[in-house]
Amino acid sequence: MSRRRLTLVARVVVTVTLLAVVARSLDGAAVFGTVRRFAPEWVLVALALQFAGVVASTLAWQSLLAPVEDRRRDFGTLFRLYLVSRFFTLVGPGTVVGDATRVYQTRRDAATHRGALATPTAAVVAEKALYAGALVAVAAVASRFVTLPASALDGLRLVGVALVVGAVGVVVGAVAVDRIPSSGLVDAVRGVVDGYADRPAALFLAGVASLATVAATVLSTWALVTALGLSVPHVYLWATVPLVAVLVALPISVQGLGVREGAYVFLLGYVGVAPEAALAISVTNFGLSLVVAAVGATCYLAGRREATPA
Repeated sequence: MSRRRLTLVARVVVTVTLLAVVARSLDGAAVFGTVRRFAPEWVLVALALQFAGVVASTLAWQSLLAPVEDRRRDFGTLFRLYLVSRFFTLVGPGTVVGDATRVYQTRRDAATHRGALATPTAAVVAEKALYAGALVAVAAVASRFVTLPASALDGLRLVGVALVVGAVGVVVGAVAVDRIPSSGLVDAVRGVVDGYADRPAALFLAGVASLATVAATVLSTWALVTALGLSVPHVYLWATVPLVAVLVALPISVQGLGVREGAYVFLLGYVGVAPEAALAISVTNFGLSLVVAAVGATCYLAGRREATPA
């Protein structure tokens, strides 16, 4: 069995195991009953906020593409490509597939643009890194204002500190690549660092847009909490939802299934949210991401039809 297939099998096993652990202690009928109690207007707000997150991510990507290509791409085109990447992220084994579609599309377009540096990979890598940094930063700051039992608070802050240390390690590693012999990965990281070292304005704008993406992610979950009429401290959502997003992005399970559900049940349980309600929020959140991916699929199929000669 190939390494890639073995990895996929392992992730499927982890996914099934995590879902089984989460579902074992829950009442399925109560979960479905909770889903039916969602106020539809707030669910629509949560969906709109998910699309707002894609808009913010696209702005970050646009800002990072502009200096390396010596032009500013049309926002509408990049927004459509980002939606398409969300579709491929869903049908692929992870976010890498979706990001690869953005690299492929922008590189193909750049090849027809005279004077383009054709380095869309650096823009995608930088955008993802800034988003990850924004998640960690928001969670770390918000956790300082959360009031919980000492044991729960210590655990939450420990996770935040671990993520901060990891982010610092990534930055230090990126700076240190100048002293490491060349290789494919090292050259790619070095290209990103060198490409933006003298472009602070692009990094700043992209960083602000990344924070907006995190805000949309948190507020989307807040809208679902509100849709159930639950009372959860706002600052607690700012401290925990980014952590869930980081955990889901890790290559642990298929599409973060099991990880997302377990994290919501565990973290929201600290503020009195019933496990069935927490699972309903998680499942609905994932369902809304499927709607976003479905729009991306529509954009992809429409693009293929336009490209097909009559």
